[in-house]
Amino acid sequence: MINVKNFTPRGARVLLKRLEENNIKGGIMLPQTHEGKQLRYRVVSISPTERELVVGDTLIAPPDGGTEINVESEGKCEIIETRRVMAVL
Repeated sequence: MINVKNFTPRGARVLLKRLEENNIKGGIMLPQTHEGKQLRYRVVSISPTERELVVGDTLIAPPDGGTEINVESEGKCEIIETRRVMAVL
């Protein structure tokens, strides 16, 4: 397992933890997609070059296209390119 403190994505990438809930503040319901996967994520780690995202941000990104890894304190996480981020909530 990877320790998040020793992990830094390279290039324009971000490490995300998929959130279980589908509802967000304001009563907006996010749709589910392929096989019930969620679209909401929490930022766990960012690359040193990233200027728009901050660790702890909640965002929307496509459910496919990431590289899945196991992180010690977080469990299953995904690494995606920052250009795939659709919105920050």
